[in-house]
Amino acid sequence: MVSLMRLISKVPFHSYVLLGAMLSMQMGLPACAAEGEVLQRGQKVFESHLCAECHKGGLNSVRPSKPISGKKFALKYKDDAKLISVIRNGVPNASMPSFGPAVISDEEMKDLVVYVRSFTPPQDDKKRKTEKVRKSEKPKSKRKKK
Repeated sequence: MVSLMRLISKVPFHSYVLLGAMLSMQMGLPACAAEGEVLQRGQKVFESHLCAECHKGGLNSVRPSKPISGKKFALKYKDDAKLISVIRNGVPNASMPSFGPAVISDEEMKDLVVYVRSFTPPQDDKKRKTEKVRKSEKPKSKRKKK
């Protein structure tokens, strides 16, 4: 027990902070309180500008086949600038209005983007590798060689 206490006392404090952040990310929790605050501010923007009316929970009540969550959405809008452009300019001939800087400030937009991205949890590398292996596997022939 004494040697364990000596070992713990020699580990720098930032190592514990880093370990805590890594564990919380692994469990799907915000890495720090600041990230949680950003999500709360983003949610407030999302709700106050009535985004939740059509996109509650990352869905799309007007076009159900086009949710603002999921792998397809994440791939299409992997760049924040592209997502911000759609929010700023709206979607012509659709019910998505534009939200210019006079409506949603640049700072609020950053928070909103973080919140929208939270609808799609990141895929871990292990799961991606497993999916790639499954796609590359070809069904084995049942024929016996002569």
